[in-house]
Amino acid sequence: MNKYILSVLLAIFVLNLSAQVITQKTDAKTINGKIKLEEKANIDVVTMPSFDIDKLIAEDERNRNLDLPFRFGYAFDVSYNMQNSGNWHEVEEGRVWSIKIVSSGAYSINLAYDKFYLPENTQLYIYNEQKTVLQGPFTSENNTKDKTFSSDLVEGSAIILEYFEPDNVREKPEISISKIVHAYLNLFPQSTRGYGSSGSCNIDVNCPEGNNWQNESDAVAMILVGSNRICSGCMINNTNQNFTPYFLTANHCVQNQNVNNWLFRFQYKSPTCGGGDDYSYYSYYGANLEANSSVSDFALLELDNRP
Repeated sequence: MNKYILSVLLAIFVLNLSAQVITQKTDAKTINGKIKLEEKANIDVVTMPSFDIDKLIAEDERNRNLDLPFRFGYAFDVSYNMQNSGNWHEVEEGRVWSIKIVSSGAYSINLAYDKFYLPENTQLYIYNEQKTVLQGPFTSENNTKDKTFSSDLVEGSAIILEYFEPDNVREKPEISISKIVHAYLNLFPQSTRGYGSSGSCNIDVNCPEGNNWQNESDAVAMILVGSNRICSGCMINNTNQNFTPYFLTANHCVQNQNVNNWLFRFQYKSPTCGGGDDYSYYSYYGANLEANSSVSDFALLELDNRP
C-alpha cells in the first residue's frame, strides 16, 4: 500500500498550455479580435424546448440528503453536427462553420460531444450572445483518443460556436454535439451556489488570510460530472514526487459515472476577497479511475493532462 501513500502537492504546477482551455469574462472588443465572423453574418440557430424546472428543483430537494453530486442543469440529448446543423461562411484566408444555440432562461450553457476532432491549425471559439464571455481557443491539442469531449459552462442563455479552418487545411473536422445542458441554477459569482454563497466562516483564499495558501489553491478544481452535475477535489503528489497528475475527490462523485469524460476546472475560487463577478479559469478534459473506496469515501484519479 506504500505506493498509494500520498502527500498534498505544494509545488507550483507546470502548465500544460496546449491542452488547457481558458474561459474568461471579457468584452466585445476582445472577442471581435479573436473571431472571424462579422456582426451581420447570418448564423444558423437551434432553440431548445422548454422543460419543467419546478419538477427538477423538487427532485433536487427530495435528493438533498443523498450522496449525489450537486445538479445544476438539465441535459438535452441532441444530435447537431457539421453536416446537419450550422452553416459555413467564406472568410479571409479560410472558412468558418458556426452555430448559435439558444435555451431561454438558462443561466449558462455547456456542451458534450460524441465526436470532436480538430485538424492542425484550426481553432474553435465559443462565446455568449452578449459577447461578455469567451471560451477557447480549442485546437488539435484538445483531440482525444476516442474523439469524445466536453466544454465548460458559458454564462448566458445563448451561445455561438465558431470554427475557423484555413484554406490549406484538407483534413476533415468533426464537431458533433450530443448534449446541450441548460443551467437552471446559477453557478457563477454572487449566485445562490456561486463564489458568493459561502458561510461567514468560509474565507476567500484571495483575502489576506489566504496569502500563505496561494500555491495550494491552484490545486483545487471543480469537476463537471456527467455534464450537468458538479463535485470538487484537488491535485496531490505521490511519494516519488514525480508530478504524476493524481487528483483526489470523493467516492460518491464517481458512483455510476464515467470519469473518462469528466471536465476539471482550475482557478475555481473567488477572483477577489469578498466575491466579484470577474473570472478566468482553465479546464482540462478526461481522467482514469485508479482507486476508490466507499468506506472512506475517496476516489483517486489520474488526469489525462497535467495542469
